[in-house]
Amino acid sequence: MKIKFITILVWLMFCQLFFAQTGAYQKETKATKATRMQWYQDARFGMFIHWGAYSQLDGEYKGKKQKDPKGEWIMRNLKIPVDEYATEIAGKFNPKHFDADKWAKTAKEAGMKYLVITTKHHDGFALFDSDVSDYNIVDASPFKRDVIKELSDACRRYGLKFGVYYSQAQDWHHPGGLAPKNRWDKKQNGDWVTYFKTIVKGQVTELLSNYGEVSLLWWDSGRATQNKKVADSIAKELVKLQPTIIVNPRLGGNLKGDFNTYEQVIPGVFTKEYNELCLTHNRSWSYKPSDDAWKSPEFLLKTLVHITALGGNFLFNVGPNQDGEFPEQTLKALQYIGDWMKVNGASIYGTQANPFYKLPFGEATLKTNGQKTNLYLHIYNWPKNQKLSVPGLKNNIVSATLLGTNTILKTKKKTNSVEITGLPKEKSHPAVSVLVLEIEEPLHIDAGFIKPSASEELLLTPSNALLTIKPQFDCIPTIVKTNKDAYFDNWKNCIPHPRFKNTGNKAHWKVEIPSKGNYKVIATVATQNNRNVVTFQAKDKVKITLPNTGGMDVFKRVELGEVSLKKGINTLTFAGGKKMETWDFVRLKEIQLLKIQ
Repeated sequence: MKIKFITILVWLMFCQLFFAQTGAYQKETKATKATRMQWYQDARFGMFIHWGAYSQLDGEYKGKKQKDPKGEWIMRNLKIPVDEYATEIAGKFNPKHFDADKWAKTAKEAGMKYLVITTKHHDGFALFDSDVSDYNIVDASPFKRDVIKELSDACRRYGLKFGVYYSQAQDWHHPGGLAPKNRWDKKQNGDWVTYFKTIVKGQVTELLSNYGEVSLLWWDSGRATQNKKVADSIAKELVKLQPTIIVNPRLGGNLKGDFNTYEQVIPGVFTKEYNELCLTHNRSWSYKPSDDAWKSPEFLLKTLVHITALGGNFLFNVGPNQDGEFPEQTLKALQYIGDWMKVNGASIYGTQANPFYKLPFGEATLKTNGQKTNLYLHIYNWPKNQKLSVPGLKNNIVSATLLGTNTILKTKKKTNSVEITGLPKEKSHPAVSVLVLEIEEPLHIDAGFIKPSASEELLLTPSNALLTIKPQFDCIPTIVKTNKDAYFDNWKNCIPHPRFKNTGNKAHWKVEIPSKGNYKVIATVATQNNRNVVTFQAKDKVKITLPNTGGMDVFKRVELGEVSLKKGINTLTFAGGKKMETWDFVRLKEIQLLKIQ
């Protein structure tokens, strides 16, 4: 193992400073955090790369196939012995076509502003030249090149912020890196705290010391970080090594992270200020060509627009193959998005969230400059009558332009909306056309939140809901319309993941209440058994097992319980229980909230 003097010096210096502070950003104010987060908030779109020795296998080893769709989990799923994996898989990893500049250029041309790569995934194999462990791509493979050095340099050449993913709490190779109950090889036996203090702290110090500016650190498996005191000690070092670094919330301990992470779940609402969706192209994070469940370019583009309209970032995952090349399907999707971004990027970068609750035609984002506002309308459903109404908009419009064209449109201010006329017969883009309204005054709108009736009743329906969906399981609830009304269907496949509890599909509603009060919650549902556990959450959370209503076409009113609502905006959520078997068949027609006098 090579020992570099500079690494030891840096490591000893910062070991002396452990526990010197009570928090990683002890003196940071909301304003200083906003400054540190500004590039991230403006970026909106980034590339996630899962790549390593596992990229050679396609989810199969020695004739055995894993059931898990995630190719990068093959070592654990098939319980491959530590030495065998190191020799037969990691020891043969030789990505002869890896080109860091090509990767960075592809991300840049897709409109991405930052890139995050797996420096060490759960298999423990590092893609950088490490003095802490010789189980790395330079010392333990025929490739002999430092991928992280080449890629970090390439990102700087192409103007991309560079981030590193590091699996700190789950390591299937190094002794102590895996919880005892999950071990399958005696080589994995060891003390976790010793592993964390040597391997994790040592390698993270290398990553933050030897590769220039690292803008983002993406921890993983924080749920398994077993010693909060040890986890906290490394958090304090981040500020010293990289003063402006941004971190996700998965270290564990007391470090909450700078942003909230949504993995493989497209949210309908955000509950925190800074948020990021990370999503695979098919169902695997790593390269797995046998999985052909590719999300369409149109779906990915609309996902980018949707997440931006919520005020968050979209970290789209790419799984290069064993030779270091991106899948053809992914390249086509990235080009599709990149072409759109060249024309419409102004509606994404540096924008604020959609100020409206729900628009009938698509999404909206905005930019403000002093008293001036640019309101960007992302149109999914192109109006056949060549007119577009923006409900709730009360401003005078200076100009209306369709991005990517020279078309100047006419606008007319109405009582509680603005009507735009003169739209072309054909949409400017097959998936998302963007129209910008210039307003020379602060935005003045009625956001359109659900309000109580004169009898203080709130009615929540499928048509006014915001959805959290799990697209990797083709799990997108549908709204079935009948002659009289509509109901949510396709909930059977929209169930929480058995490992990531309570992350399944959800329906949300935002209501605006003039004064606080308590409400009785009544749902109109159809079921065919009595094992469906559902929850309804406001400030309070109620949980109930629904009765058998007599069939999927038999709707009955079921009282869920009581909740309290505060004055102002409240987010209400309907979801399934935590276990897969408790969310079987449910059709939801409406939820009624009646104020308790």
